[in-house]
Amino acid sequence: MTPSGPWSAFAPAVHTMCEPAVAGWIVHPAGTVSALAYPMAAVLAWRMAPAIALRIALVGLAAIGFHASGAAFMQRVDLAAVILLNGHLLVWALIRNGYGTAEHARRMEVVLAGVPAAAGFLFSGLAYAVATAEALITLALWLRLARERTGIGNDVRRIAWLVLPGGILLGLGHLGVGCASGAAAHIVQPHVLWHAASAAACVIICRMDRTLRQSTTLPPPTR
Repeated sequence: MTPSGPWSAFAPAVHTMCEPAVAGWIVHPAGTVSALAYPMAAVLAWRMAPAIALRIALVGLAAIGFHASGAAFMQRVDLAAVILLNGHLLVWALIRNGYGTAEHARRMEVVLAGVPAAAGFLFSGLAYAVATAEALITLALWLRLARERTGIGNDVRRIAWLVLPGGILLGLGHLGVGCASGAAAHIVQPHVLWHAASAAACVIICRMDRTLRQSTTLPPPTR
């Protein structure tokens, strides 16, 4: 995808997707509009889990900037924001499974979120691998936790049913598989469905986090 209109001075995103570029302030209308699902999810989830909701909002802003511009540097910002969110979730999944303590959460987050996000910003190909690995490990830890804690099993299953098929759609979109054409090219694309599925999963994640905090003596995740 090549930035056009006011974004034409910037290098185009390295990892392409289905939606063709449009000349103007919004290079990918469908991607930009569907990315609004993340700020909406953050608003819905704020009272449940503000630390997570803040990171969801950052993902949304980065995704909107990336899809509006189609620029390589905004794509790296988008990937870094995703890793910051995934790393935060991974840290607390590890702690709640007994791999670390709340007192070490900040240091763990530097290692598992901050450093990978910086590396992902510099090397976008690495960022996709890191974000995927973090998401899968976190999901596995949640599934394990659901066997030991009551009240979160249904939420974990819902998250899995949204994230796993959504992740497959995301990959297909980057491979150019299943792309809509013609008038539908700026309405429905695999990446658009990924935005919707992952944003819905984010709200459920925040609800699950609230349930866990209400049933444990651990302090809540810090911002």
